[in-house]
Amino acid sequence: MKDPSQVRVTGPLGPYAKGFRAELAGQGYASSRAVNQLKLVGHLSRWMTIEGLSAPELVPVEIERYVAARRAARYRHNLSEQGLRPLLEYLRGLGVLAGPAPSSPATPHERLLEDYASYLVAERSLASGTVRYYLRFARLFVSSVSDETGLGLGAITTGDVSRFVVEQCGRRSVGSARTLVMALRSLLRFLHVTGLSATPLAGAVPAVAPWRERSLPQGLSPAAVARLLGSCDQRGATGRRDYAILVVLLRLGLRAGEAAALELDDIDWRRGELVVRGKGDRREQLPLPVDVGEALAAYLRRGRPRCQDRHLFLRVKAPTAGLKADGVTKVVHAACRRAGLPVVGAHRLRRTNACATLRRGGSLAEVGEILRQRSAFTQALYAKVGPGRARARRPSLAGRTVMSVLGQALEDYLRLRRALGFKLECHGRLLPSLVSHLESAGAATVTTQLALTWATAVEGKPGEWAIRLSIARGFAAYLQGLDPATEVPPADLLPRTRRRASPYLYTEAEIAALMNATRTLRFPLNRATYKTVIGLLATTGMRIGELITLDRDDLDREQRTLLVRNAKFADTRLRPLHKSTTAYADLRDELCPQAGTPAFFVSTAGTRLAYANVYATFQHLVRTVGLEPRSERCHPRLHDFRHYADGWVMRPAAVFSLAGAAALVL
Repeated sequence: MKDPSQVRVTGPLGPYAKGFRAELAGQGYASSRAVNQLKLVGHLSRWMTIEGLSAPELVPVEIERYVAARRAARYRHNLSEQGLRPLLEYLRGLGVLAGPAPSSPATPHERLLEDYASYLVAERSLASGTVRYYLRFARLFVSSVSDETGLGLGAITTGDVSRFVVEQCGRRSVGSARTLVMALRSLLRFLHVTGLSATPLAGAVPAVAPWRERSLPQGLSPAAVARLLGSCDQRGATGRRDYAILVVLLRLGLRAGEAAALELDDIDWRRGELVVRGKGDRREQLPLPVDVGEALAAYLRRGRPRCQDRHLFLRVKAPTAGLKADGVTKVVHAACRRAGLPVVGAHRLRRTNACATLRRGGSLAEVGEILRQRSAFTQALYAKVGPGRARARRPSLAGRTVMSVLGQALEDYLRLRRALGFKLECHGRLLPSLVSHLESAGAATVTTQLALTWATAVEGKPGEWAIRLSIARGFAAYLQGLDPATEVPPADLLPRTRRRASPYLYTEAEIAALMNATRTLRFPLNRATYKTVIGLLATTGMRIGELITLDRDDLDREQRTLLVRNAKFADTRLRPLHKSTTAYADLRDELCPQAGTPAFFVSTAGTRLAYANVYATFQHLVRTVGLEPRSERCHPRLHDFRHYADGWVMRPAAVFSLAGAAALVL
């Protein structure tokens, strides 16, 4: 039987059969599936007649009894409540059945988390996805500091907070640790506001190192994009829908959730505009490119089923409804598998848009407008477009065989801060001597006098003493959360006498003169090396340490890009270069063919450049050109080339070609 109208339903559900049949047709059910659904309704209705049940009495308990009876009769299909969902939702829509009663929290923990979720929605206006994310971390913390009865929440201490952060962040990435810390601060503020915690402990949560996202934004190559779009069979409705989704993601740079939220009324065909519902309930208008409009029109004309749902992209299988964000992601996954590409998410296509814009010569401001990003820091990530990722190794802390109370506290302090992304190399060297100083004085914790004595115990300038005292203050602030008797030395107890140097702002003429002065160097390799070094520093904004550590493999001759690895905060970024930049690499290989190092810049001895030698050579060039200090704190420095290169995306460095140097332009 293939005609749903031929299925007879008798009994308590008979009066609803005709309307349910129309509902199935409206939701896009095929005739065969609609027939199966109606047969199931007929069987349920007959069972209800035998049991003496009316339609309103079809409560969850009776549904479980029916499913059990169906299993006992050895039916092979529709052996769970899932098969009855279309019917139950239809009856609830008519008011025949009551909706499922909300479950009440069974334990104090669940009641607390429910109240916390309401606080996040009502007071903080957070999205549902963010609320779920925060609840996951809140559940971890609450279960770790109290039992199921809720006892212990009022007695939380900074030690409990620190132990939880160390335990959780030690096995997480810096990004995950940052999210955990934010969620934990939010929960602790809620506990204090509601009176569950007498002490405001949000300030006891340590900060995460300010490492923004350091991995390079990954985009697909043009060949991969072509394969991805070509994998959609546009002869069918599913292929036209998938092609339209991929084009929208690639060309407009939408997020998966934004693509799923598009509605028919969001398209203004006459004006060629599209309304996008972005983060924070923002509505933004985007121009509708021709190719995107053509893909959407083809899908709407010969792919999108007719239904009352106003979402632009609909499910292929019944019931017909708008795609969710995970549905858009699954479309991208399926396209990757068809194209034989590694499976990537929908956000990779958004990044592809940004990367393609930059490679076409666009600026970061244009990327921000296309991707609708308000944060300049987020836009700056795309200044690093390129392959590969780099992770920083966190320094490990050497263990001790026998450890005192202060020694264990120091161990925990360093582990906690390093778990949050701080390297603390200097702290790891100096703080053990502070602990030894305290123990030799018979002190159980830090005092201002002992910290001051330790800070000034070494010969040096007052500025170095102030740095040592600052390190001691950080450890003392941590100890004060464990022992209120700890004294935190005042920040201004030892004034810092060292003043920051003023940047020396080079003019184009001065940079050109410095590059010309490299002709006075003795060896041809040195002349080529230092001319290129100065050019790169001035045009790319690289630090001298980053430039020295460049390897030959970091230069991509085909793409004319230079990959900067393991920079400050483990940064990794890609710098575009002019095609003539490779001239130095060719000359280096000719003048020093037997270099014993993979370094990009080499000395005449075939070794990697040393900072001391680079500094000495730069001072020689400064004296040769005759550059003079502009004030007591303003001397020509290698680092000051970064200030000239600030805003490198907008300004070409054509001055270098005028100086007869390699055209290191962007």
